[in-house]
Amino acid sequence: MTEQPTNRRVIRTRALLNKALMELTIEKGYDKVTIEDITERANLGRTTFYLHYQSKDDLLVDHHDQVAKEINLGDVSPHALLSPEPQPGIMMMLSQLKDHPAVYAAFTTSKDASLIRRRITSNAAEWLVVGLKKAFPDSEPAVPIDILARHVIQSQMSMMDWWITNPTSYSAEQCARHIQWFRVNTIAAAFNTTINAALNTKFNTKFNTTIAVAPVDRRPG
Repeated sequence: MTEQPTNRRVIRTRALLNKALMELTIEKGYDKVTIEDITERANLGRTTFYLHYQSKDDLLVDHHDQVAKEINLGDVSPHALLSPEPQPGIMMMLSQLKDHPAVYAAFTTSKDASLIRRRITSNAAEWLVVGLKKAFPDSEPAVPIDILARHVIQSQMSMMDWWITNPTSYSAEQCARHIQWFRVNTIAAAFNTTINAALNTKFNTKFNTTIAVAPVDRRPG
């Protein structure tokens, strides 16, 4: 994962570069954006750019990580992992990507899309592994934890991709609920024998009575 800056000047510089990249991507498409375009829009020098990022792709991955942090996609507490309610950040991200297809295309159809998606998937899987270890410190899942995390993240990204790129009457909230349903049930199945030990009694009751029998909402929005 991209190292999180603590210096205010570093944070401000990276924010300017991130903003410039997104504006230019929406205006002309990711593949047509150059580092010179980014630095001119941000009113920064090329040397400054390379002090922070190795490439345009590196900047795009950092943008995803920063957005994920801001909307709490990195919130991997036991409650967030297993709550029947989807994370608000997922709904926000779905809506933003749907509204800005040029930005989503940067993750999916640009010439470096496969590399970018692999890096984003790896970062998200690392977050999830950390969260799973915190939620189940004394337990081992039925499959290796890194494989479990990658499966959950790739499934989530696949559903997001389908929802964004295909005409559908499902709302962002409904799609987020489907994503959460699959995530909760996958993790619950993997930690089936020890899941109750990791959660408090109040949450156990809600989990057992809600998630175990929760149907997927198939009604169109």
